[in-house]
Amino acid sequence: MKIDELLNRYFEGETSCREEKELRRFFTEEEVPEHLAIYRPLFVCLDEEAKAHRSPAKEAETAEQVKSCRLTPKRRLYTVLGGV
Repeated sequence: MKIDELLNRYFEGETSCREEKELRRFFTEEEVPEHLAIYRPLFVCLDEEAKAHRSPAKEAETAEQVKSCRLTPKRRLYTVLGGV
């Protein structure tokens, strides 16, 4: 699929995660044609954000947050019953 078509699908909200990765890779690793250069900063930024969210330290921090937010059975029942 041509990058132009993929860009059109991206801006229409019709791309898959794999296709969005392909767009990020294209705009960060390859020589970008002049008519597409205006999109490069967008996809470079998106790629940096994706990498930041995939870092092992961030994943460990997120796992700890999820673990600390888990409800015990007693608290879950209290929450479901609306604090009765």
